[in-house]
Amino acid sequence: CKDNVIDDTMVHQIPVFFHLLIKVAFYMSLCFAGLCLACGFYYIAELSEEYTVLTRKVLRISIIVVWVICGGLYFIDGLPLYAVATEAASHICYFTLLKRFPFINVMSPPLISSAVAFVLSHIVWYWYFVDPFSPMYTYGHLLGFFFVCVWLVPFGFFLTSTFDNLSLPGAGGIDSGSRDIGGLGGVKRPKVTHYVLHVVSQVKATLFGQGSTSSAYGGKLQ
Repeated sequence: CKDNVIDDTMVHQIPVFFHLLIKVAFYMSLCFAGLCLACGFYYIAELSEEYTVLTRKVLRISIIVVWVICGGLYFIDGLPLYAVATEAASHICYFTLLKRFPFINVMSPPLISSAVAFVLSHIVWYWYFVDPFSPMYTYGHLLGFFFVCVWLVPFGFFLTSTFDNLSLPGAGGIDSGSRDIGGLGGVKRPKVTHYVLHVVSQVKATLFGQGSTSSAYGGKLQ
């Protein structure tokens, strides 16, 4: 009987090499998934650079949608007022960033208040979800809620905005050419590089040398 138990254990044990293969494949899939996300984010930043007016409208509509969601969460689902009001107030702070979009001053009151509101929103919702009297939510529920109500608008600003110091001549934020700021035949202004694209260009310059690429897409190697 003891021999049978040992034999059954050996039969159901995963082979060592197969287990190692699965581990390596899992982490490789994570790397590829992260690479796909990074490419998607970079493409969004490129599009927002060309269609600034449209991007601003999308961000404004997203903020309004979150306000409507907050109203539904309070009046329909009965979520606590302090959490819903904090989320609505944080998006009021984000709304003030649209005034000078896509330019953002690092030390400006709108950006500082938005950063504080972003952190405070996470703290308030954490208090609500860990409350033993609140409903039991799955990780899928939490991820979906945070993506739409907490992360969507701030992350959109992060991908599509540029700091004022990047728009100064010689700071790497303005190209020598000009572009249509809305992509719809409007006034021509100097092309502005968003923060994400500026970081990517700096990484390229560090890895491949200064001036290794002439443009974000299809640049010629020097």
